[in-house]
Amino acid sequence: MTNTTSTPATLLELAGGEFDTLDWSNCALVFIDYQNEYVNGAMPLGQAGAKAIDNARLLLDKARKQDVPIFHITHHGAENGNVFDPLSSNVEIVEELQPHDGETVIVKNHPNAFYDTQLQSLLLVCKQTTNYFCRFYEPHVRKFQCESCL
Repeated sequence: MTNTTSTPATLLELAGGEFDTLDWSNCALVFIDYQNEYVNGAMPLGQAGAKAIDNARLLLDKARKQDVPIFHITHHGAENGNVFDPLSSNVEIVEELQPHDGETVIVKNHPNAFYDTQLQSLLLVCKQTTNYFCRFYEPHVRKFQCESCL
């Protein structure tokens, strides 16, 4: 069987599964590391980064319309360091995803957004049963992030 569509199938689709409709009434959205460091800093992601920002913006706009809790996590490294220098504009959230009033911004000093931050307690306070995590980069950290939130 040949797939002639221009969009590749997901693993779920290949296995015969279907995507569930998102329950906006009971979820929170967490954006992690959508920072200038990945746009014009030491680790630019180029066109892939631009596409990721566009997709994140679509999700963020929808979440704002649904009035769900939104969290923005930023990484701050050492002052005058090579990456995520808090004295530089590279730690700022990208322009397209700037937080609005009422959205929570949390600064982390480690790759893990839960380690030594208030993220877990704030997610518990908002009492949503489903949390969606959108991370700009660092896929190798995902495993630890997921384990930390359990």
